[in-house]
Amino acid sequence: MSTKDIAYGILDSLSEEKLEAFITLFADESTIAKFESEAIAKSPNPKLFDSFEDFMKEMDQKDGEI
Repeated sequence: MSTKDIAYGILDSLSEEKLEAFITLFADESTIAKFESEAIAKSPNPKLFDSFEDFMKEMDQKDGEI
């Protein structure tokens, strides 16, 4: 097992809140985006959209939840 695989295993064991706190503490914006994109890529059930408009509607709804 590579060091990268071990690191991902540790990060995968963290709750979403702890992972976000860890990344925010040590990472810059591009690192955060990389973690997000890799998490999406590894997802067994990725969210799919029929159009960019549908995507934007969901993002607007999520912005209202914050």
